[in-house]
Amino acid sequence: MSPLAAYPAVVVAAGIPVWIHGATPVMLLSLAAGALLWIAVTWRSLGSGLVGALSATAAYAIALWIEPAAGIVEALAFGASLLIVLQHTDFARRFHGAEVMPAIASAAFWRWFVTVMLAAGAIVALTAAVTFVTDGAPPAFRPLLTGIGAFLALGAAIAVFGRAR
Repeated sequence: MSPLAAYPAVVVAAGIPVWIHGATPVMLLSLAAGALLWIAVTWRSLGSGLVGALSATAAYAIALWIEPAAGIVEALAFGASLLIVLQHTDFARRFHGAEVMPAIASAAFWRWFVTVMLAAGAIVALTAAVTFVTDGAPPAFRPLLTGIGAFLALGAAIAVFGRAR
């Protein structure tokens, strides 16, 4: 599978935080994330992809902290691009050097598509829940909600990268 298919997703994942807010820490983290994600796609390195995804997520979090007016479209594009990069890297690593039948490549594509759609649905649901809760909750609960979101993200990462191969 050609890495050319995942390079646009690398650009989106590294570019969205800078597009939200171009502060120096955001730019530096996004640059590092882009380089690590590029390495992951080019050399089929899941470790580099995971560190790149974490760096991109940190840049996105800092950008949102500075400029909290970003919308759901940016969140959807950011999350989908990270999923595509990581799924592509995993697929390319597993089948490197093998001839992949079109049916297997097609099944992988549909699996990625379903994963992205489920993630998009989760983003919409979480955004609606956070909007509902933060409108009625006192400001003291906002860090607690952020912590719950971080634990959910950690659980998702463990579920994805911790499954048996």
